[in-house]
Amino acid sequence: MGPEVNSDYDELNPVISADGKFLYFVRRNHPENTFGKDDSEDIWFCTTTTPYKWEQAKRLKGLNAARYNSVLDVSEDGRRLLLSGIFSSKNKKFLKRGLSVSIKRREIWGPPIPLKVKGLSSDNKGMTTTGVWNSKEDVIILSYSRQYLGKNNDLFLIRKLKNGKWEAPQKIEALNSAQSEEAPFLTPDGKKIYFSSDRTTPGQFDIYEADLTGRDWLTWSTPTLVKFPINSSGWESHLELDELGTWAYFSSSNNSIGGLDIFQLDLLNRPDIVYLNLKIIDKETNGPLPQSEFDVYVDGKDMESNLAPAESGFFKVPLASHRISDLSIIMQDGDTINQRVSMEFEDQELILSAENIQKLKKIDSLLFANSKTSSKDSIVVISSSGFDVGDDNTQTKEIVVQDLRTGATVVERFESSGKLKKLVFNNILFEYNKAEILPESRPDLNFLARFLEKNPKHKILIEGHTSSEGEYLYNMALSGRRADAIKEFLINSGIPKFRLATLGFGPDKPVADNSLEAGRILNRRVEVNIIE
Repeated sequence: MGPEVNSDYDELNPVISADGKFLYFVRRNHPENTFGKDDSEDIWFCTTTTPYKWEQAKRLKGLNAARYNSVLDVSEDGRRLLLSGIFSSKNKKFLKRGLSVSIKRREIWGPPIPLKVKGLSSDNKGMTTTGVWNSKEDVIILSYSRQYLGKNNDLFLIRKLKNGKWEAPQKIEALNSAQSEEAPFLTPDGKKIYFSSDRTTPGQFDIYEADLTGRDWLTWSTPTLVKFPINSSGWESHLELDELGTWAYFSSSNNSIGGLDIFQLDLLNRPDIVYLNLKIIDKETNGPLPQSEFDVYVDGKDMESNLAPAESGFFKVPLASHRISDLSIIMQDGDTINQRVSMEFEDQELILSAENIQKLKKIDSLLFANSKTSSKDSIVVISSSGFDVGDDNTQTKEIVVQDLRTGATVVERFESSGKLKKLVFNNILFEYNKAEILPESRPDLNFLARFLEKNPKHKILIEGHTSSEGEYLYNMALSGRRADAIKEFLINSGIPKFRLATLGFGPDKPVADNSLEAGRILNRRVEVNIIE
């Protein structure tokens, strides 16, 4: 990860929130730490709206009273932190080893509340403590050593009792070895564990995985090296996955800025470079212009040497995936077409004319579309009504293309049996400036819930999008809250939490011209990406 997260100091123990928007980690011996640059570990955090653009990391206020501080895990709703240590209720000073929970109220983390774990404070005598709780927060798997200042840790099971207290730690023999095991992480369904161990080569930590094979949390398959391309000749530990299992975060000494850094890995192997298939239409002949009659600039850079001809008058423009690029087309007569393009992880097609009539659609992306025209504004609304999806994802595909200059629409309908990748809804409506879903949205939301019921293996990412009207940061927050409201609706409809993730993009990914009311209406939308 970049300098927003990593530094010349050690960064380790990353903990990612379920929605992927908060990353908590330990920064070692930083001058701003409570005990300064000499033998100190403080909790730091950073935030994001996308896995590619993180804000500058900051120290977490109020929870760094000890010399060695760490977040072990975060609850699914992001409101509770599992912390290492027990602290004074008066001044938050460190008292002894153990576990505590901090609760977020009004965006402020409250004082650590101790968990009553039988015998843990006297049993944990080693140098380090790491751990994880399950999604129900009634099971904790902890890594520590029973030897005084010991460095060889074992994994222990701690279960919550009916009276709210916790039973004494119990060794998980199926996972432990003669060497050290640390930094456990459980998948949301609790069926797989990841942890770090030096069992193969003492002193060299790699990440292992095992599957739960019993109901007692003590019976696991034989641990094997993780299948992700993470382990190296260096030190790897503290693997975390996001809610959908699409991104991995871990700490490593391999190719680091400082001694230890935090890395992220796209587990779907999505490309860093994708192609925009670009065609410029001659406004007089209505045919494609040859590349000799215009120049293409991306973010101010001349792309002449990077353009490659394709079929039917298209040119392939290489662009970075997962980001927004500003495209400028300069004609021989000096006329310029400016277009902001949001690239994800697949090629896109863009057709422009000198009159700035635009058509933008995803290649091989099936929009769940049915055109309805508003008599007032002649706006095309993409919705799901009138369509059905079978268990094999077959459907009728209808691409709606709108000329934003004239308001005219063209509908291309044909049968397709391809895999559905994205649903686009412009008819999911909210109260003005609020995240309260209006009753008119019920048909589309009920449809989405039925689709997920029919396809129980699908996981989705719900994206909220706004127009550019209003203050930028407010729109970013509003789009996130609206996406969360849809997630809550689906959960109440019986869809499991772990299949749903949300991101708010605000105005950052327009599909139409924000200078026109017609375009702004199309930009206020919800997109549902089917991850798997």
